[in-house]
Amino acid sequence: MPIATGECHVNGVHKAYVANLVSGMVTVINVDSKTILRNVPVTLAPDGQTGLNIFHTLQGPIQTPVSPDEKWVATAVLSLTTVPRPPVGSADHIAIIDTATDQVVKYVATPAGTHGVNWGAKPGGGYYAYVTNQHANVLTIIDPDPNGDGNATDAAAVGTILLANGSTGAGATDGTGGQGVKPLPMTHDGWIQPTVALLGTGTLSAEVEG
Repeated sequence: MPIATGECHVNGVHKAYVANLVSGMVTVINVDSKTILRNVPVTLAPDGQTGLNIFHTLQGPIQTPVSPDEKWVATAVLSLTTVPRPPVGSADHIAIIDTATDQVVKYVATPAGTHGVNWGAKPGGGYYAYVTNQHANVLTIIDPDPNGDGNATDAAAVGTILLANGSTGAGATDGTGGQGVKPLPMTHDGWIQPTVALLGTGTLSAEVEG
């Protein structure tokens, strides 16, 4: 049951990463030859096992974009329960896949209802993954490579943005995350160039101009 796709080029190979809701796998496809390269398990059973389908894990991968530098895939894994799982200690998580090896190199714990992911520019170079959570009124910011050594084994959640507007009452009733997130400026090839061309013209917001 394919549900979302990200794509990139690695060593001249045009690859697509397809999140499959029921199998719990991200299928890696060679787009040019139209062949399957690998099925990467990204969901976790309550005892931490991988490679099992949704009937055993009650988890499913959702959005799975590739970073603009084509190094990492960030797959949002949504849980249908509140049961925490090893090794993350939470019910939901982000699976970071290394596009060079097509293996999960790190699971990062995220709040309930993890669903949407997109990449945005990181000050000083590299990219952050911005994660929306359907059942929590926060946006999670994940750095796939905090120390910049090209290895995502230290990937971590490095920030949280509260989406509620500060209204009073019985709990937060607004700001719940959902489908997607759009960082500005768009960093993917084909999107960033038109933005860069507008620098200094006065047509960009002060934030984007900065």
